Amino acid sequence: MDMLNPALKLRKRRRLRLSVATVVVIVALLVVLLLRLGPALPQADRSSLWIDTVQRGDMLREVRATGTLVLRTSRWLAAATAAQVEQVLVWPGTAVQVEAGAPLPVQADPDQLDRHRSTCCATPSKRACPAARC
Repeated sequence: MDMLNPALKLRKRRRLRLSVATVVVIVALLVVLLLRLGPALPQADRSSLWIDTVQRGDMLREVRATGTLVLRTSRWLAAATAAQVEQVLVWPGTAVQVEAGAPLPVQADPDQLDRHRSTCCATPSKRACPAARC
């Protein structure tokens, strides 16, 4: 036969009160923490925003910073002789149809120009080298 145990009833009641108090304290802490967080979205004045429809086209971005500019890719243009570039006729990224054999830069070899001038100056006739300045 079952006997009444008054201590068991008291323990159950204490355990219930303790668990309810624990839940209330946890909920109160969560509410306090959520109130201290503040708004999640940043506030901005409508006058400082650019509101417009989306348009297709180039997006230009100007950035000022210190540092070193490093190329992503580089291509070397090899020439048959050693020369200096005097003028660039077609710049990278230019949308132009370039025919095969068309010069991209104008190059000049100082040694070869000196030899040409000395040869022209050595020739007595002016018809041989009209552009030579002796």
